[in-house]
Amino acid sequence: MEVVDHLEGATCWVDLATSDIEAASAFYADLLGWEITEGNLETGGYRQAMLHGRPVAGLMAVMDASMPTMWTQYLKASDEDALAARAVELGATMIVPPMDVMAFGRMAVLLDPTGAGFGLWQPGELAGSGFVRDPGSWTWSELLSSDPAASEAFYTALLGWERTEGDSPTGDLDYRMFTIGTDPVAGIMSRPEGMPAEIPDVWGIYFTVDSMARALEVIRAHGATVAHGPDMVPVGTMVQLIDPTGAMVGLLEPNH
Repeated sequence: MEVVDHLEGATCWVDLATSDIEAASAFYADLLGWEITEGNLETGGYRQAMLHGRPVAGLMAVMDASMPTMWTQYLKASDEDALAARAVELGATMIVPPMDVMAFGRMAVLLDPTGAGFGLWQPGELAGSGFVRDPGSWTWSELLSSDPAASEAFYTALLGWERTEGDSPTGDLDYRMFTIGTDPVAGIMSRPEGMPAEIPDVWGIYFTVDSMARALEVIRAHGATVAHGPDMVPVGTMVQLIDPTGAMVGLLEPNH
C-alpha cells in the first residue's frame, strides 16, 4: 500500500455529516474496519476515521436537525480560491466560501449548476485520504443528475475531466465515465425514474469492501437498510444502502 498522491481535480477526501455521530461511528467502524478518533472542541467535534494508521474519512455531527445527513466528497485544489471563483463563473453556487481549517488545509463547499453539493480541498497538513480503492477506503463517486449534459459541461470545464467511451462500472448504457489522464475519477448518470423531485441531485460515494457477504451482515446488525442491490456489475458487486442515521452510501466488492 503506497501513499496516495491525489490528482488535481480528483476526490481526495470524504466526510459524513450525521444526526447521530455515535451510531455512525459504531456502524462504519464495524463495516469498514476504521478506528475513529474522538473529536475535540478545537475541531468542533470532527472525528477522523483511521485505516492502518492513515486517515481515510471524516465524521461530524450536524449543526441542527434541519441539516441533511449525508456524505460529501472533496476535490483536490492547489489554488482553492481561484478554483472556487471559476466554479461560480461556470454556474455553481457558493455555500461555504474558501476558509482555512486550522493547519489541516483550506476548504469550500458549493452547489453545482444542477444543485448537487461538492467540496474543494487545498491540502495542508491533511493531504487527503491515505488510501483509495483499498478495502475500507473510498473507491468511486457518481453523480445522479437531472441534466447529465450540463453536469458534464461543468465538471469538464472546471476540472479538466475527460469523458471516456469505455464500459461503465455499472454496465448502465446511460452512464458517463470520466478520467484525469488515464485515471478514472467519477461517473455521471441520469436520475433514476421515480426518484422523488424533492431530493436534489446528489453525488454518491462508494467504499471498497473485501466481502459483501460480511458487509450485508453488518448492515443488518446495525439497523441499516439496503436500498439497492447486491448487483453484479463489470467491476464487481455493488450495494447502495442507507446507514443507521439516514445517509446514503455505496459499497463495492471488486472482482478478484
